[in-house]
Amino acid sequence: RYRRLFETAQDGILIIDADTGHIIDVLLGKETDKTTRFGHDNLSVYGIGQEHNAKVWQSVARQLVAAGLVDVDHANYGALILTEEARAVFRGERRVPLRKDRAAASMKKTRGARSASLADDLDQDDRLLFERLRRLRTQLAREAEVPPYVVFPDATLAGIAKAASTEFGPTDEPVVGIITEWMGKDGLEQRAAGGDLGGTMRLGAYQAELSPNSHIAAIYGATSISERHRHRYEVNASYRDALESGGLIFSGMSPDGLLPEIVERPDHPWFVGVQFHPELKSKPFDPHPLFSGFIAASLQQARLV
Repeated sequence: RYRRLFETAQDGILIIDADTGHIIDVLLGKETDKTTRFGHDNLSVYGIGQEHNAKVWQSVARQLVAAGLVDVDHANYGALILTEEARAVFRGERRVPLRKDRAAASMKKTRGARSASLADDLDQDDRLLFERLRRLRTQLAREAEVPPYVVFPDATLAGIAKAASTEFGPTDEPVVGIITEWMGKDGLEQRAAGGDLGGTMRLGAYQAELSPNSHIAAIYGATSISERHRHRYEVNASYRDALESGGLIFSGMSPDGLLPEIVERPDHPWFVGVQFHPELKSKPFDPHPLFSGFIAASLQQARLV
């Protein structure tokens, strides 16, 4: 039944010239000024996605962008536009695998009790960091003249305090963790999380798909690249929505959409982080695009100072 959504989108009724929020409102059957003004409450897809919440549909939209099926028209206030690659989906020639993100735990406690409960769940070091973060939040809220929860809710601060890497030991918030399986040149490669680490690196050249119109795609001048890897740990894709809600964009992913390869901030002159080792493909007279791009951005920024 969701294919009807794509077929409607192909006709330019739903996706073209519509931002993600409005599309989600249509899928959820929300009665808003825009849905009624443009007659989108009469579409056959109006309310078709009510079995999922807005966060799930936001994740779907990001995954479609990462897969190159949908593009973001920044010049048109973030409207979503179907790409040429989407034609194969309409023709039934391509399947679109989507990951299922972790459901956020519901919290029905009062704010005061919730904060105390969150602090009780932290160890001593994390609790100290949690309290420092709350004081910083209060300062930022006063400067911005907004309530503290507008800056960050307590649950987010507690998550930041607990965030860690499994490289340092067990953690409830493994933002970085050891990967147990990935697609290699010879198919699926696997290893046990607690097994022998010898010879178990994600090693060698791997493909990455870049989001169109992203900073990194402009640097490479392409949307598909191959880079050399040498590591055991990865950013946990389960935290993608939380990180992207803060402005970080996952602009490069493995071809199956599961492993983050590149992140960036579109509101920064040059904020790019990569999982791979660009130095392994760089030469003195033929520098890697990331290095030459960084130098060019530095020179441009120096002229603006």
